[in-house]
Amino acid sequence: MNETFTLTWQGQDIGSYEILHSDMGIMDGNWTGNGSPAAADFKKLIGTFEIKKVFAKPQLGTMALLRSGSNEIHVFVLGMIQDMLTLKTVSDQGAIDWLQKTMKNKQKQRPAIVRMFRRLAGKEN
Repeated sequence: MNETFTLTWQGQDIGSYEILHSDMGIMDGNWTGNGSPAAADFKKLIGTFEIKKVFAKPQLGTMALLRSGSNEIHVFVLGMIQDMLTLKTVSDQGAIDWLQKTMKNKQKQRPAIVRMFRRLAGKEN
């Protein structure tokens, strides 16, 4: 039986992630977005990732969190091929802090209400 988690990105739940294969901290699985604007933004962003480049240069990637009950796993998003999302677990707090500081694709600190009005006005960002 495969494990299913809630995938959280930039502080927002964006859908579910079912781990299909895991080896040496790399997970491949099915991500099902929840239809939220954040899920759409996530899909658009990771669609630009080239897994080999992001793996070699983590600053090009983004971080996310897998949650199931009280279990939380910090992950580094490597990319998506077809409908398969590839993640790398990150367990060391120093590595998590470094990635969050140096990543190109950091969380935008824009309040949800501002994002909503920008979308209503036809401006995505």
